[in-house]
Amino acid sequence: VNAASLTGTVSPGSAIAILGTGLTNSLGETTVSLDGKAVGLSATASDRLAGVLPEDLAVGTVNAVVTAGPYTGREFAVEVVAAAPGLYPKVLNEDGAANSPENRSAGGRIVSCVLTGLGRANELVPPTAWIADVVAEVVSITAQAEVPGTFVVTIRLPNDAPAGDAVPLVIEIDGRRSNAVPVAVESVP
Repeated sequence: VNAASLTGTVSPGSAIAILGTGLTNSLGETTVSLDGKAVGLSATASDRLAGVLPEDLAVGTVNAVVTAGPYTGREFAVEVVAAAPGLYPKVLNEDGAANSPENRSAGGRIVSCVLTGLGRANELVPPTAWIADVVAEVVSITAQAEVPGTFVVTIRLPNDAPAGDAVPLVIEIDGRRSNAVPVAVESVP
């Protein structure tokens, strides 16, 4: 699944999570492959694996296999699309503080959050950001070197953004929308 949204659709180069039971806590004893291409695993636990899909993974339905220690799981199908945006739930205001109902942002100000599922680096489609039903300016997208497959997206809230404690922020890429994350927005006089 997409590691940010925990939905089933993924894209090449995206951060993923595999949820299950009987997995091993050892990176050295666990492998995941999709149509024979290795997934770069970054963390393992008895119920979850985390990693990044290969950039050159084919779009379409691919077959995945998890091997944990001496055990190989059943093959399962994974739907891979060109872009499958997913937002992690933490939103930061332009001062770097967490956005919350007690620490709102306002129209014209910058917020940032972490995104995965942009697709292949050489085939990126510019995203559109939405605050409720209002288009917001995407100021920048920066790869996070320390967390492969993820990007910091910086967004300028529109002046006419609706106020509220949990205004939904969504990223759209090539017609596919991310999960919504709440942004606390104060009204602009």
